[in-house]
Amino acid sequence: MKKYLSVLMISMSAILLSCKKENLPKGESISLIKSTTRNSEVVNYTYDNEGRCVQVDYNNGFVQKFEYQPGLVISKEFTNGVLTNEYHNELNSDGNVIFRNSVNNPDYQVSYNYDNNQYVKSGNSKNTQIEYDYYYYWSNGNIDSVSRFKKNGEWLYSTHYTYYTDKMNSISSIAMGQKFYGKQSKNLIKTQVTLNENGIIESHQISYEFDAKGRVIKMIDVLNGLPSWTKIFSYQ
Repeated sequence: MKKYLSVLMISMSAILLSCKKENLPKGESISLIKSTTRNSEVVNYTYDNEGRCVQVDYNNGFVQKFEYQPGLVISKEFTNGVLTNEYHNELNSDGNVIFRNSVNNPDYQVSYNYDNNQYVKSGNSKNTQIEYDYYYYWSNGNIDSVSRFKKNGEWLYSTHYTYYTDKMNSISSIAMGQKFYGKQSKNLIKTQVTLNENGIIESHQISYEFDAKGRVIKMIDVLNGLPSWTKIFSYQ
C-alpha cells in the first residue's frame, strides 16, 4: 500500500506538504531547503540558479538527478554511481506533471488530472497487472482526504488530514526546488489517519519546531500513539 500511496501522492513532502508560489501570501517567498535528516538518513539538495532542484544526494549512496526541458522533467536514479531508473514527467501548459513513465519499466505509468485551479483531483497508477485510481478532496486550500480504489471500483482505503491552519507550509516541494506538482496544501499537517473496511490502519500525530523566521526546523511524528521518527531541516 505505501508504495502506491507514495507514487500517487508524490511523497508526503510533495503532494501533501507542497504549495506553489500561488498559494503563498503576496510578497512571501519560501526558503530553499539545504538538507534533511530523518533518523540516520541524511539528504542534501542542490539547485540551479533558477531555484530548481538538479540533484538530491542520500548518505546511503542513492542519488536523484533532474533535467529540465520544455514540457518535460527527466529524473534519473543512481545507486553507488550506477543508473538504475529513469523517469519522464510530462507537463501540462501550467507546468504540472500529468503523466509519468519509466524508461526501465514500460509497464509503470502514473497519470494526474487537475481542476481549473491547478489542484490535483484524481490520479491513476499502473504497474504490470496492478492498476489503481486515486481521488483527492480539498477544503480551504488544503487536501482533506485521498481515497484509493482498484480499477474495478473496489474501495481499498482512505487517508484523512487535519492541519495547523495558523502555520504556513515551509517544507513544501517548492522548498525542495521541485515546482511541477500542482498547487497543494498551504498549511502544515497536524493529523493523518488511514482507514479501510476493518477500521483505522495508521494514525499519525505530527508536531513541529520553528526557527525565528517561522520555518520548520524539526518535524516529529507519533504513529498510533508511539514515537515514530523525527526529521530535521536546514535551509540555504
